[in-house]
This record gives sequence, structure tokens and C-alpha cells, in this order.
Amino acid sequence: MLRPKHNEVADLQRSLNETEHQIRQKGWPVDPAKLRRIQRAKHHQLAELEQYADTIAERIHATFADRLTERFPKDASVDPTQYVSYMTRLDYEEDFAEISSALQKRGIILAEEVLRLSENSVATEVYQLIFQLWSLETIVQTALDHNLVPARTLVKRTVSAPTAEDPKATRTVTQRASQITVKPILAYVLDKKEQDAYILEFPIAMTVHCDAAELAAFLKGLHTTKQFIPVNHIQIRKLPPNRANGNARELEVDLECSTFLRLKERLEIKPEEKQRVLPAGA
Repeated sequence: MLRPKHNEVADLQRSLNETEHQIRQKGWPVDPAKLRRIQRAKHHQLAELEQYADTIAERIHATFADRLTERFPKDASVDPTQYVSYMTRLDYEEDFAEISSALQKRGIILAEEVLRLSENSVATEVYQLIFQLWSLETIVQTALDHNLVPARTLVKRTVSAPTAEDPKATRTVTQRASQITVKPILAYVLDKKEQDAYILEFPIAMTVHCDAAELAAFLKGLHTTKQFIPVNHIQIRKLPPNRANGNARELEVDLECSTFLRLKERLEIKPEEKQRVLPAGA
């Protein structure tokens, strides 16, 4: 009569010993009071991380909020599933012409060979082209507002030059274009099994001339309550005297910055399920 109870207690003791051993192996204390204190501290850290994540999410949306509010109804302007479906090819072509013209007035010459984006660019989803364009405008405008001057490079291109003898004749021309490049979009997923991204990154690379104070002001200006533009890469070179020509802008800087688009308002993070290993013979 007592043997089954004895075996049950022995099994419970072995289970307790194994659990304590596993806890110690992972570096956790086995004192319940200490574990409760650690649990409270971890809950506090988690709350802080969630608050920080919400702040970043708000700033990501704020980067393009004004444009979205101007273009779409209030409900649609804050819901990615709605506004991305409203964007059309005509929207992209009109935005490209408008933004190219505005930048040209500020001395920026966009050439397809360097920019890797044009009015005729195609993509599986039109909204991605539009956000690439908005990212270009936002980052370049921020640079110009802080007196950074995009460097220029020589570009050879073939243009139409019809003649009476040959209506299809062409010629090669050389022009200076701003060193600004729209880089490929990066998509992020939480689970490799998922096909739909929860966030997209739109990187823009450029080479600029500036002085140290202008560069510092630009980097500070990338992060405000109305925009979130992290720097992915920066390389700084001091121009030799023969290139600076007495200009105060003695630095040449290679930069890559990004804007982001959240495609999902709220993420559901599911903990990874680990299969329990049973003892032999179980």
C-alpha cells in the first residue's frame, strides 16, 4: 500500500533534482525569492523595450506621415494595408517628375545610370517604387538643409540625334550627375517560414562634401520626432588641398542611410516551440 506512494515521491524528487540541475546549468539561482526578484526586473525591462519599440514605430510612420495624410483619407493614411493598395503607377510618375524638378532647382542632377531609378522603373509592387522615391527625397533634402553638397561624377549616355539621312541616329554625351544611388529594398521577416515581410528598408547611398560641423549637424538631424533615418554606413576622407581649392568643405563623405515602412501595425511574436526530449523507453 505504501510502495506506490514511495515510488511517486521518489519520481517527484528525481524531477525536482533534474529541474534544479537545469536551472543551475543556465546560471539561474534556485532560491525562489531571488527568482521572483529577477522576474520582476525582467518584466520591467520588457515593458521598457515595448515602450521603446512603440516609440520607434511611431517615428518610422512619422517619416512619411505628412505625405500619407495629404494623399489619403484619415483611416487609410495610418493603415499600411490600405494606402499601399491605393498607390498607382500614375502616382509614381507624377511624384518622380515633381521630386526630380524640386531637387534640380537645388542643384541635384539625377541620372539613371547613377541613381538606378527612373520614371520608367518597374517593380512587382508600385508602392515600393513610391517609397523608394520618398526615401530619396527625405534623405537628400535633410542633407541639403544641413549644407551637405552631393559630389558629382561624369556619366556617359546615349541620346537620340536624328538626321535627315538617319532618323534613328544617336550620339554619346557626357554630363555631370550627383553621386546619389537608390539601393535595393531590404525585407525583414520574423520567421523564415513567413513569405510576407513585416517591415521594408529603403537604403540611399550618396557621396557629399562638407565640413565637420555640417556633418555633425546632419547626423543629429536624421533623428527627430518627425523622422527616423539610421545611418548604415559612413566613411570620411579629408580632401587634399588641390581638391579642396581653399573651400571650407574639406571632407568627402560616403553615406548610406535608410527609411522604413511597417507593413503590419502590430506584431505577434510567438516563442519558439522546443520539442521535449523523453527518456529512453518512455
